Amino acid sequence: LLSSALAAILIILHVSRHTFATMELTLGADLYVVSKLLGHTNVGTTQIYADIINKRGDEAVELIDNAF
Repeated sequence: LLSSALAAILIILHVSRHTFATMELTLGADLYVVSKLLGHTNVGTTQIYADIINKRGDEAVELIDNAF
């Protein structure tokens, strides 16, 4: 079992990587490049972050649709 301090550090690292990937892709970085920066061996793993961004874009469009 992990100590609570180690578990907290692992969570911080995971959230930091997630934030980095999401911000890079939001700002227009290439999916393949971000994948390599994160050390993913499969681009499909990084695609999850792109899907999050696409969902956020859909939500933004819905805001306009709902206004009218």
